[in-house]
Amino acid sequence: PGSYLVHTNNRAVSAVRQKDFIQPGWNDHRNSTLFTGLRPDAYYGVMMPNGISLFFVILFSSMPTVLFWATVSGLLALGYGTYLIRWIIALPAGDGKMKGISLAIQEGAVAFLSRQYKVVAGIGAVLFLLIGAALSWTMAFGFLVGAVCSALAGVIGMHVSVRANVRTAEAAKSGMPQALAVAVRGGTVTGLFVVGFGLLSVTLFYWIVGDVAPLIGLAFGGSLISVFARLGGGIFTKAAD
Repeated sequence: PGSYLVHTNNRAVSAVRQKDFIQPGWNDHRNSTLFTGLRPDAYYGVMMPNGISLFFVILFSSMPTVLFWATVSGLLALGYGTYLIRWIIALPAGDGKMKGISLAIQEGAVAFLSRQYKVVAGIGAVLFLLIGAALSWTMAFGFLVGAVCSALAGVIGMHVSVRANVRTAEAAKSGMPQALAVAVRGGTVTGLFVVGFGLLSVTLFYWIVGDVAPLIGLAFGGSLISVFARLGGGIFTKAAD
């Protein structure tokens, strides 16, 4: 009620009330399809290609301001982390011997992660059923979401780190500043994906269920995986050293 839809030059403009209507010039962007007003007290504008317009309309059409910006922040973290991954992979990986050592480290890391996550998955499955039966299935699914997001952040971080190592060594041939830049950005990827997945999982899950209590399960799932990653990863690293 009170909303209206205007089609101008094949661009859809949706607004909640007339005073929130699109400002002059905003409908002049080429390849932009929508500008959506969500509530009188929380007004958002989104300009994007045709293919993903409907997705964002559905996703953000009823999302409060705080959740909206938390979601945007999470997406920005994942986007910048993805950019850093591409930047690191594009760097030279050194000579044949360096690549051989790096490949051995990568194979060991993959074997460790595979074994660790198989064990953790079994423990997580039992906890998922226990939480669902004893507390609530909503909390159990929150536990599952937190565990999956935490595991993804760990896998991505590990895969990038073992590839950044050899590129840091190669960059060190040009000087310490170059090596430091590669090392810091390689480590930053893990942090960005942890923050990005954390923000997105908490924000979207809370938006879907509309209750704070199931977030306890989500936090427990994320913490469980991170504990295994820290303890098991630390032991593996020391054994490898």
